[in-house]
Amino acid sequence: MLNKQEITSLKLTRRHFEFIACTLGEISHDESREEVLTDTCIRLRDTHPRFDEKRFRDRVQEVHKSDYAESSGWYSEDFYSDV
Repeated sequence: MLNKQEITSLKLTRRHFEFIACTLGEISHDESREEVLTDTCIRLRDTHPRFDEKRFRDRVQEVHKSDYAESSGWYSEDFYSDV
């Protein structure tokens, strides 16, 4: 785990934040997604003085609700066999 000084020294760009938001938005289980999102926001607050948590959370939710997550079916596929 990175300490606060290491987190502060990260040079994250908008593309990094977008990548993280998209990754979190693909978590299908609501409680898990919210827990990981909250923990991630706590860490991201220290990476950039202009980090906007509301905007970041909105983007995660947007990705989650997008057609990609709802129509692809990959996240809800049953990989367990009855055999």
